[in-house]
Amino acid sequence: SQGRGRGPDDHHLLNSVTKSFVGMLAGIAVQQGRLDVAAPVRHYLPDFTGSSWEGTTVRHLLDMTSGVDYGEDYEDENADFWHETSVVGWRPALVTATTPATLREFARVREGKDQADGASFHYRTINTCVLGMALEAACGQPLQHLLTDLLWRPLRTRQDAAIVVDRAHFPYVGAGMNTCAEDLLRFGAMMVNGGCVDGVQVVPADWIDDTLHGNEEVRAQFASGSNANMRGWHYRNQVWVRGGERPVMFAMGIHGQLVYMDPARQFVAMKFSSQPRPVDSPMWLDTFTAIDAISDYLSPA
Repeated sequence: SQGRGRGPDDHHLLNSVTKSFVGMLAGIAVQQGRLDVAAPVRHYLPDFTGSSWEGTTVRHLLDMTSGVDYGEDYEDENADFWHETSVVGWRPALVTATTPATLREFARVREGKDQADGASFHYRTINTCVLGMALEAACGQPLQHLLTDLLWRPLRTRQDAAIVVDRAHFPYVGAGMNTCAEDLLRFGAMMVNGGCVDGVQVVPADWIDDTLHGNEEVRAQFASGSNANMRGWHYRNQVWVRGGERPVMFAMGIHGQLVYMDPARQFVAMKFSSQPRPVDSPMWLDTFTAIDAISDYLSPA
C-alpha cells in the first residue's frame, strides 16, 4: 500500500538488510571456489595483518563472531558505528582531521579485541564491510560489479538498486543499499525457494540450507552473545534466523526495515519504515506477531 507519498516502485534505504545480500554473495563466491570461509582475513587483505583482524577468519565475519573492538550502541552518538558512517557522509559532525578517508582505512586501523574470535555472537556492522573487502580481493572485481552480475540481475529485478559509496567508490555494504519494495521481495522469494529464481540457481541451495539451519556451534555463540534474550535464534551468513520446527529467516535493519522469509510456507513479507528510534524492541515484537498472524491466516496448519 502507498503511504506518505511513497509506493512500491519507490526506493528506500535498507540499512542492515543490505548485509544479507553480501552474505548470499559470499555463498556464490564459495561455490565458485573463489572464497574460503576458513581463511584468515589477512589472506585476502594482507595489509590488515597486525590489526584487530589478526586471527579473524571469513567465517567469523559471516556469523558476527569476530573479536574486533567496535561499539554499535545506536543510542551513543559517539559509537564506532556512527564514526564509520561519517566516512560515507552520514554523520558529518563527527568528521575530524583524523577521520579515515575510506571504509578500508577505517577498518584497517582498528586496534584491540573485546572478545576472542569465535567466542560469541556480537553484531558489528564493520564485519560486513570487511567481508565485502575480502570478497572484492578474492574475486578480483569491484564489489558493486559482483553484486550486480552475480545477484541483482539474476534476481530478474525490475529496477536498478542504489548504494552509498565512500571516496574510493567502495560500497557501504554494512547499511547503504536502496531498493524498491518489489525487488526486495524478489530477494526474499529467492531465499525461500532454496536460492532458485525461475528455474535458475542463483545462490547455492546448500548455502541457503546452512543459513536456515546453522549448527550447534553457531547456536551456542548466539546464546552466549549480545542478543542472548532472543532464545532459539541464531545468526548465520549475515542472516537472522528464528529457529524451531519451522525456522524463519530475517533480514533486518535499524529504523524498522525487514524481510521475513519462511521457506516451509513459501511465504515472504517485507516492510520499509522510518521509525524514530534505531531499535524499538516493542515495535519489532509487534511486527513479528503481525506477520506471523498473516502467515498463519494464509497458510493454516
